[in-house]
Amino acid sequence: MPYTHFRVVAWEIPTATYKTQASVDGLSGWDPGQEYQAISRLPVPAGVTNADAKIRLKRMAGVVNAAANQLTINPAVGGDNANTLKIFMMPEFYFRPPVIDASYFSNTYPNDVKNQIIEALNSMFVHADFSNWLFVCGTVMWNTRQDIRARPLYFNTAVHVRGGQADTLRLIEKQLPSGIDGLPVGMSPGQDPTIKLFFESWKRKKNRVFHIEGDPVGLEVCLDHLNSPNCRVLKNVLSEWEAKEGNAQEVKLHILSAGGMGIQPQSVAAKVGGYIIRNDGITNPSARSEVKQVQGYTWNNPSLLTALLVPTGADLTATATLAPAVAAAHTFAIPEGALRIPMPAGGYKNFTQQIVLYPTLAMPA
Repeated sequence: MPYTHFRVVAWEIPTATYKTQASVDGLSGWDPGQEYQAISRLPVPAGVTNADAKIRLKRMAGVVNAAANQLTINPAVGGDNANTLKIFMMPEFYFRPPVIDASYFSNTYPNDVKNQIIEALNSMFVHADFSNWLFVCGTVMWNTRQDIRARPLYFNTAVHVRGGQADTLRLIEKQLPSGIDGLPVGMSPGQDPTIKLFFESWKRKKNRVFHIEGDPVGLEVCLDHLNSPNCRVLKNVLSEWEAKEGNAQEVKLHILSAGGMGIQPQSVAAKVGGYIIRNDGITNPSARSEVKQVQGYTWNNPSLLTALLVPTGADLTATATLAPAVAAAHTFAIPEGALRIPMPAGGYKNFTQQIVLYPTLAMPA
């Protein structure tokens, strides 16, 4: 049955920073920190042998466990029920390592470690306690240098997983790297001429839209949301949908996992009454998580023709009018220790690491 309500659970954590306030070079991919204890209902598989990956996965399990406990145990939080979809939201770059050796070039995992992370995320959330959860697990930075040494590729892959079920993990690739990605120029899948056509195929593009019990959801990664003809990726997909599929498509929830990308009204794609949900890991004042409702769309360049039409989130020349950000209902600071991500030396800004519980909201019609 479709959900009647949804609730955003944002893990606000720094995943990128700058060396100095004047610097334009981003810093991302640093020491994973301490290893957290095992959580029985969120097990990290024994197949995860890479120390960096294991630490990040076990920290994630610990934070998910803490958030779920607040929802089910803490009366002040307002309780939980099976009619509410919980969206656990993480920022871009969470799974990004320090450079350990040549196979970790540009702070990306070698392919075999990426596989350990993906396989773990595909199995960690199957416990029945998480049957009504969607996990947006940030992104995994990885490369193919192990397999293709002449011209390897570098990926920034978003991951989302339905809880309470096996084998529900899905991957969405970031279209173009930004400067803070720090990847070699022309060697991401959206740039490499040998696979660009496959990467831009409709079969892959339309995977940015998926359904949760019938409710359509869209996912973007950082630069893909930029207000530019080469970006606005989710909006572009929706604009093509009717021609490709024979029917129009809307999304009720537009999810943005970011590292330095604010909400761009011209790139918002949620239906009127829907929401855009963002979590950003870069350490600057405009970062953090936010939830905003779409009140309507206006044409960028009105004309006699457009005056007769009502713009939607699929219209490339329309801008969203957004309600003020939804206020957080509860925040819980991450305590010192293994649940906290260590900041690298020299990062000029930091922010409070915390779990943010937003209020329960009605699922858009």
